[in-house]
Amino acid sequence: MNTVVRKKIGIVLLAAGEASRMGMPKQLLVHQKEPLIRHMAQLLLKFNHPVAVVLGARAALIQPVIADLPIRVIINQEWQLGMGTSVLAGLELFKEMEGILFCVVDQPYLNEKLLQTFLDAFERLTENDHGILASRYENGRLGVPALFSKAWFGALEKVTPEEGARKIIRREQDKLLGIDFPEGLFDLDRPEDWEAFRKK
Repeated sequence: MNTVVRKKIGIVLLAAGEASRMGMPKQLLVHQKEPLIRHMAQLLLKFNHPVAVVLGARAALIQPVIADLPIRVIINQEWQLGMGTSVLAGLELFKEMEGILFCVVDQPYLNEKLLQTFLDAFERLTENDHGILASRYENGRLGVPALFSKAWFGALEKVTPEEGARKIIRREQDKLLGIDFPEGLFDLDRPEDWEAFRKK
């Protein structure tokens, strides 16, 4: 009986931001009867790949709600400089992997089917493929979740704190593999976003 050897992928949940426009930590918004960050972490754990959560602002308040989960928690002391610092923190932890999937905590429509599509597509990539998978939103823009093969780790190490991985995705948009996630355009930025989401 042949054993299928899967590629080694690390999954990073970026959740270090202050959520100043929300007026409270969006990580702790209650979604399906539990804090949003716990809901997201449990979703990512379904795929039997190692998961890391990057915290920053109010980490001491947020970490206890995921402390019992089998994940690595990274405290990013430089979170105020921008998301790029959290990308680097996740990259440092998973630099021995063949790929890293980056997700953010404030995309409430993130779902198991989309994540499985990413992982399946990455399994099919060959050394000749471009090595970047990014979500394609309703307006055609590309963004997270995004999966980078090891070939791009060097480029990720050079991203600026302010731009994070967006610069690479923008620059490579004509070559990378886009995966449809129309609802990815919606994120939880302000209280009215949360209210709109809850009413659906």
